[in-house]
Amino acid sequence: METLFFGDKINAVKEYYQSNIPDGWIQNTPIQWVIYGQYEKELAPDFMPDTKLELVYQNRTVLIYKVNN
Repeated sequence: METLFFGDKINAVKEYYQSNIPDGWIQNTPIQWVIYGQYEKELAPDFMPDTKLELVYQNRTVLIYKVNN
């Protein structure tokens, strides 16, 4: 199985976590959850969650946010 437009999607994910994407971008996607764990920390150690994200779960290794439109 292959993800269509994988290169574009992975670049958008990197840009999002590194805060290099326009405000409100995530609300214009079908994304419902944002996970910030060990792999995302490698991409963006200083990740600042969007104001439209609601923290719904956390432990010492992961934060999970719900996207609120």
